[in-house]
Amino acid sequence: MCYSTEADMDQKQIEKMWNREFKNEFSWRPSPVLNGFTHSELPVSTMGLPGEIILMNWGLVPFWVQDAGLASIMKNRTLNAKGETVFKLASYRVPIIKRRCIIYVSGYYEWQHIQIPGAKKVEKKRYLIKLKDEPVFGLGGIYDEWTDKETGEMYTGFSVITVEANELMAEIHNSKKRMPLIFGSQAVANEWLTPLTRGQIEKSIVQLPSDRMYAEAV
Repeated sequence: MCYSTEADMDQKQIEKMWNREFKNEFSWRPSPVLNGFTHSELPVSTMGLPGEIILMNWGLVPFWVQDAGLASIMKNRTLNAKGETVFKLASYRVPIIKRRCIIYVSGYYEWQHIQIPGAKKVEKKRYLIKLKDEPVFGLGGIYDEWTDKETGEMYTGFSVITVEANELMAEIHNSKKRMPLIFGSQAVANEWLTPLTRGQIEKSIVQLPSDRMYAEAV
């Protein structure tokens, strides 16, 4: 699963490459590592604001959650959403139809599990995965808005949609063999933010071919 990203690109770079503008001019700061479990903010564009880039927290809280305790739990459980079940689970059924988003990154991290011969120990090797031709690329996601009934505060958070790993990622992420939904072109990403039928959405949730990607041991 995708729980750690690189977002080491500045605001102007994202705006120029994706032909969109940040809603708040000086709100974004590049980061070489962002961890989903800290519910970091990442730059995204949404169906509601397709021409803008806003910052949104990683970790979706469904609108129907009743209290802050459950909301805190849900943030950790919804960092990723499996493309195969996104229409079936209550947390995602509304967002996948009405609240899709593009998450902008420059790479993401994944761990390879290596069995040490003659030992029970499993070693983990971390890789940074990037695209060969896209220094800033888009991940497919969904988001939701939740309001804390006690404080009135609104929280907006996203989940990264994941798919079955391609050949490269099956070798690297060999424990679960998953990868994020990566858009192969800006045209495909832009279509993600338009009204689509269930069938059209399902056809969009596909793995990017290995030959578009490369991995660096870090």
